Amino acid sequence: MFTATLDGTPLELSEPTLREALRVAVERAESGGASAAGGAASGGGGGSVSSGGGGTSRGRIIVEALFDGRPLPGDILENPPADRLEAGTLALVTADPVEVVRQTLLDACAAIGQLRGDQQAAAEAIRAGRLEHAIAPMQECLGVWQAVRDVVDHGSRLLPGAFRRGSGASGGFVSGGAISGGSGSGGSGGASGADGLGGGSGGEAAGVGSGGELDALIERLGGALRELQDALRTQDFATLGDLLGYDLDELAGQWHEALSRIAEKAGA
Repeated sequence: MFTATLDGTPLELSEPTLREALRVAVERAESGGASAAGGAASGGGGGSVSSGGGGTSRGRIIVEALFDGRPLPGDILENPPADRLEAGTLALVTADPVEVVRQTLLDACAAIGQLRGDQQAAAEAIRAGRLEHAIAPMQECLGVWQAVRDVVDHGSRLLPGAFRRGSGASGGFVSGGAISGGSGSGGSGGASGADGLGGGSGGEAAGVGSGGELDALIERLGGALRELQDALRTQDFATLGDLLGYDLDELAGQWHEALSRIAEKAGA
């Protein structure tokens, strides 16, 4: 027999399918006034399941979905099958969207703090002529910056009142390409997919305050990361060291301050 629970409470289903269970669960979570925008769900047990619609900060969202104790993959959450199930248990857990956004912002702030150390380590290695020792820290940096962007995108869907969105299409700062050291004397740096950098004209924006502070930070960061990949391609190590040691360090401090204020606003 297939059963589904929401925060430990059994759900009444018209048919024993994952699609029906998730539909009922979202409606139940929203019945207290919850509304989560975005229409997306992420797997791994750590994402959120939400309905489409405008969204307010009231109510709760589903943040964990376990089938027989294992997290449901993201593709199943996004498009749950309508096949009838003869057995299995779906356990769903909800959380306050305000607290979810606030915590992810605080986590992003902590990651930015670590990021500044990685950027300085990469800059020092480059200035010392040890490019091979800078590759791993730079890869970490790009990964953190993309995660920060994801936090902004996801948070603004859950709490549009805390983020003001622009009308552009969503996008990332960095592409899926990897940074790598080249061969030959002195080594060379390469980065594939530089056109995937966001910010500026192509990225989706979020504004904070009357001046759209985060809009400007997104654009500046996208530009700095494009310059970084250009410097890698052209082996302009002086520019690369300055970008990591100064420009991106300054931006990290500004992002930390901005996201801290949004987290404080979200929790107010």
